[in-house]
Amino acid sequence: MNRLILVGNGFDLAHGLKTSYNDFMDFYLLKVFMELVQNNYRYQDPLISIASKNNSRPIVAEYRKFDSGIAYLDYLRKDCSKLFDIKISQFLQESHRNILERNWVDIEMTYFHCLCSNIRDGRVYRENIAVLNQQLTYLKKELEEYLTAVETYQPTDHPDSDLLEIFLQPLIWNDFSAAAKTTDRIKLGPHSFDASGKNELPRNTMIVNFNYTQTLEAYLEAIKQNGLKNPTLNYIHGRLNSKENPPIFGFGDEYNQIYSEFEEHNENCLFDHVKSFKYFQTNNNKDLLRFVSSDLFQVFILGHSCGLSDRTMLKAIFESENCRSIKIFHHNRSEESNDYHEKTIELGRHFSNKGYMRRVIVDYDANNYMPQPALKKPPTYHDFLQKHWGINFSPSFPSFYIYD
Repeated sequence: MNRLILVGNGFDLAHGLKTSYNDFMDFYLLKVFMELVQNNYRYQDPLISIASKNNSRPIVAEYRKFDSGIAYLDYLRKDCSKLFDIKISQFLQESHRNILERNWVDIEMTYFHCLCSNIRDGRVYRENIAVLNQQLTYLKKELEEYLTAVETYQPTDHPDSDLLEIFLQPLIWNDFSAAAKTTDRIKLGPHSFDASGKNELPRNTMIVNFNYTQTLEAYLEAIKQNGLKNPTLNYIHGRLNSKENPPIFGFGDEYNQIYSEFEEHNENCLFDHVKSFKYFQTNNNKDLLRFVSSDLFQVFILGHSCGLSDRTMLKAIFESENCRSIKIFHHNRSEESNDYHEKTIELGRHFSNKGYMRRVIVDYDANNYMPQPALKKPPTYHDFLQKHWGINFSPSFPSFYIYD
């Protein structure tokens, strides 16, 4: 039996990398505000434009009094409307609203919703979609620059021992017992296991990295040194600054009812940022599908939200005839709270056969949690701006404010 380990953004966050979309959006807006001051209170990019009215130098509250760039932008829009002319794209507006209302944003799904809003009454508003596609391309470039900077400040030179134990975990019969079929013992051969048998390591292991960063490289070497057979690391969504394996960013839910309507329109612009078509650029997706079809397998989930932006791929994995177990390593938010329940709900959206879903997902165990390694002190925005964007500012930073 093989094992497929799905690694998402929670894995990077556990290592102290500020790689969430919330982190990125907050940093992007801080960069906007800094450049606004640098450029005589005028700023414009494909997502937002800000300009002081009457070419004045308005007095507003200090940035440091707010929790985030999102909160500061909300303040400028609501309380400083007489001082600034602010125009925000629908795309950024939706992202901004999600963070304010839910403290969370999925940029890829926000893009998809904006795309859908430009198809009305059977008509495709291609000019609006062209602009939207340009906006996502711009944001993707900004994200890649941001993550490159984050990775520079938070290198992972050696693996965390507790996390490493998860990668080296043997096959455990109770994880499979509910979903096992009578023919499985024949397929497993002489190394088959039962309730009293010896637990074996998986025959082959593929680690599917949904992140663009290299945090997993140190783990791959350690896994090999500890005797795990044939481990492979698949950068399914590409790597930072790679021409051979460029980052893939978009939406991947071809099972959405609206997506079928896309195909009825003769408009290629609707598919500019569909992940499935980007997968043809490399062998990564084919390698994953070959692994899934080659033998029975178990799935480990480490820091992956299992959201709808990857439903096409995740559904192919979870509903594969070879999938026998899905084991969630939950995140402990506190002593009383974790995200196991939310993860099972997200997983359920990828199953047509809900009965099989209930058999294949491993029941909750408090011991199946994802460790959070000890972290170095995160870099400051000061470091980011100065080193990676060359933005100069007052030595009193972060007491940034727009002043008269």
